[in-house]
Amino acid sequence: MVVSDNDKGVSRIYEIKHIQEIDDRQTVHLIDIEKNKLVEYKFGHINSRNVIYRGESTTYKDVKYLNVEEYLKQL
Repeated sequence: MVVSDNDKGVSRIYEIKHIQEIDDRQTVHLIDIEKNKLVEYKFGHINSRNVIYRGESTTYKDVKYLNVEEYLKQL
């Protein structure tokens, strides 16, 4: 999922997972250089890489892991 702010020329990218554990395989698309170039070309600079999942909110290897319930409550 990509959320863009066209006025600021930035975007946030997300992977949505149905598990509670952190796994490096969850971020394969978020850190793929070619895919990131395509996203940045169309939606602006990526300023946040995120995984929405059922575990605790944390940051791991420059990727924010967001608890799904906390994420939805903030919308």
